Amino acid sequence: MRTLIVAIDFYENSFDAAQYVLDWLPQLNVDKVILFHSDVSMDIPENILLGKLGDIKRKLPQVDKVSVECVTTRTTLTEGISALIRKYHASLVVMGITGKNKVRQKTDWK
Repeated sequence: MRTLIVAIDFYENSFDAAQYVLDWLPQLNVDKVILFHSDVSMDIPENILLGKLGDIKRKLPQVDKVSVECVTTRTTLTEGISALIRKYHASLVVMGITGKNKVRQKTDWK
């Protein structure tokens, strides 16, 4: 079976990407989905970030025989994804993009 990582930045596009990919899970032969957020700035406590990921998890439709796990790191996005790929032997990574600059990304969702 396969593991899929969904990078979440708490914008609608990343949620839409997560919803979209869940529709494809049976065809992709995926049994684990990891909702992942990286916050190298450490501005927001980890328990708050995990809570926000948990909120997204609850909003997503459940798929039979697929587990969904929430993970945060204090690394860069690429370092975090690379570590998760190694740890879970993930074969797929999905991301939505916001198109906003870093300042807007940091301030819009708080």
